[in-house]
Amino acid sequence: MLELFNSGGPLFMSILTIILIILVYCSFKHKQKLNLIGRLGLIVGALGHLLGLYSMFEALESLESSVSPTLIASGIKVSMICLIYGLLIYIISLLILLFKK
Repeated sequence: MLELFNSGGPLFMSILTIILIILVYCSFKHKQKLNLIGRLGLIVGALGHLLGLYSMFEALESLESSVSPTLIASGIKVSMICLIYGLLIYIISLLILLFKK
């Protein structure tokens, strides 16, 4: 699990973890903000994904030789870690809202 955290980029994964902690706290104290916090996690995950793709394409552009499909696939796989984590946070917020009502 720590490997995924480091692969996804420590900055965005840390921000998403803080959002998850805030989500859990708000599930007890501020239920009206759960949807907003879940959407924030989704948006931050999407931003991390897009910045990961941008940095991957920038690195591929700097290579002068031909690029293998395996290299592109691994770059896309790593960039999707933030998006998946953000989606999980959003799904958790929806589930909490569903079961709290």
